[in-house]
Amino acid sequence: MKLVWSQSFGTRIEALEAERQIKGWGRAKKLVLIREDWTLISALARSKTEK
Repeated sequence: MKLVWSQSFGTRIEALEAERQIKGWGRAKKLVLIREDWTLISALARSKTEK
């Protein structure tokens, strides 16, 4: 197993909420997160809500 992304959070609750949110994402959005392409993450989020 290899760690490919991490982020610090102020509280354990914030970290758990972020983990829950990311677990709900599709593979494409997770790969974009790893690459830290924030513009594409926004585009993927918009395309999901526009459906």
